[in-house]
Amino acid sequence: MYNLFAWILPFHIVVAMEDAPSTLYPPLALSAYAFRVVELIHRQLFKINERLEPEPDLVESYSVDYKNDHMVFFVNLKKKQRTCFGKDINSEMVVSSFKKFKEYGRLRLIRAIEVIGNYALKIIAEKSFLSIYDLVFPVFPEDWTDCTGDFQIVDFSPGYSVLLKSRVNGKTLMVKGVKNDITRVLEFEKGDIDILVNSVPPHLFHYVSSLKNVDIITRSSINISYVALNTRNKFLSINEVRQAIFYAIDREKIITEVLNGLGDVVNSMIPSLSYFYCDCANYKYDPIKALELLEKSGFSRKDGYFFKLTWKTSTVKQAIRVVKSISSYLEKVGIKVEIFPQEFHKFFSDIIQGNYEIFSLNLVGITSPDVLRFIAHSESFPPKGANRVFFSNPYFDQIISKAERQEDAEKAKEFYKHAQEILMDGAVYIPIYQVKDIIAYRKEKVSSSKIKKAKFIPGGSLSFVRYILD
Repeated sequence: MYNLFAWILPFHIVVAMEDAPSTLYPPLALSAYAFRVVELIHRQLFKINERLEPEPDLVESYSVDYKNDHMVFFVNLKKKQRTCFGKDINSEMVVSSFKKFKEYGRLRLIRAIEVIGNYALKIIAEKSFLSIYDLVFPVFPEDWTDCTGDFQIVDFSPGYSVLLKSRVNGKTLMVKGVKNDITRVLEFEKGDIDILVNSVPPHLFHYVSSLKNVDIITRSSINISYVALNTRNKFLSINEVRQAIFYAIDREKIITEVLNGLGDVVNSMIPSLSYFYCDCANYKYDPIKALELLEKSGFSRKDGYFFKLTWKTSTVKQAIRVVKSISSYLEKVGIKVEIFPQEFHKFFSDIIQGNYEIFSLNLVGITSPDVLRFIAHSESFPPKGANRVFFSNPYFDQIISKAERQEDAEKAKEFYKHAQEILMDGAVYIPIYQVKDIIAYRKEKVSSSKIKKAKFIPGGSLSFVRYILD
């Protein structure tokens, strides 16, 4: 999508991230970069607040009726809500959006959504405390470029930038990806970028902090940087090998030396801010233990190495720094690593297809424990989910199913704790650290008083920009 007249508009605010979305089609907007922009373009039935709780967005009111084997949400939509192109946001649009997400294996706990009036819906869901989390999805018209949210798409250059225009006051917002750390910081210093969202490189944090007319906010986050191991690989299919890799990595030292302390150790694939978090990964740095496990796995060294693995990652400099650091630990225990950086769209395509041995990525926007099913259940192999490591454990699947059937969150928490223990014991995912949200802004363009009043959703959400442009 390219608008020849887009670039004559003044940019009131320019936000930069490490990369830009490759798609803005809501059901496929799974990357951190796409997810953040889509939530500006489209409103949702329910939205996640700063406490990671679902709350009404397009919903005016609702009630819940519990049946024997399911539950029913009766939902009334807000009236007189229109898209950028003037279409009425009504029940039919919600149902259409729901069906699009269902086509891609999303919204699993919602069985059906029925229209019972222009602005009234009957939503039949699984009898689970999780069902309301599945109602946090964007509502969009057939022409998905037509917005239902606060910002209209003016121009979109996949992988580079998105130009948005506020429906409230006509002010424009440029969201762009600047992959090179030095370039991004220099543009920020010159004033060509007004806000950096989770894109201040740790090794340049103190430099950015020292700049004139610049302020930085750091907050606890929910995004997890992790390593994924392909269980279809002949070496990585062995549990002891995966555990050896986990033991071989000094995660605390990586946080200290590579992140300059701007992260926290996390021991699950659920963020520590979550009510459901389990401190489950008992893998303290132990290279001797790693060597013992590798030797017990039956491999012998050749030219100093047990075997060689290829590691795919994005071209983001910080991601490559972390990969190099981890690789150095693996090489110390006899695992040769070849690092293979790729442009994000190619990288993401490869991991979805299982065309990798090791990859590293960030798990973003985690607000529900249902992420465990999405990344590890045997029914979640791509394209139905994000189990890209091809982890298959029938007992894990059973525990997840039991957790999902709980109406009470406290009872579900015990099952999810056990599921996290199983997943960490399998070591198909290695959570390296939980990154902090870092927002740097230029005070001559962004009001500090507005920043202080803004609500920040953990995970690098751009929703606070609404307050800035107001």
